[in-house]
Amino acid sequence: MLLFDNGNAQEQTRILEFQLNEKNQSVITWKEMMVDGKYSFATGSVMKTEANTYVIGWGTGNVHSLMSEIDFDTREVVAEMIPAYGQYSYRVVKFQ
Repeated sequence: MLLFDNGNAQEQTRILEFQLNEKNQSVITWKEMMVDGKYSFATGSVMKTEANTYVIGWGTGNVHSLMSEIDFDTREVVAEMIPAYGQYSYRVVKFQ
């Protein structure tokens, strides 16, 4: 399970990934990923790709970025989309 947490209390958006045991209704493992300098106070989304990267839609954030694709193992920004000012997204999806 992937969660996009706006992190409004700390103004630090984070991505949470959980591996669940649905039969026992418990969490097996989890990890937290943050992107320095980026924060989304409303909307936003995340998806994991087959290449093990994460596509983040920044919604209505404090930085002018519509989408980032990040490899959290290497901290490499694989792709980034910076739109004209005033354009925002509710959800970003990368077709594979």
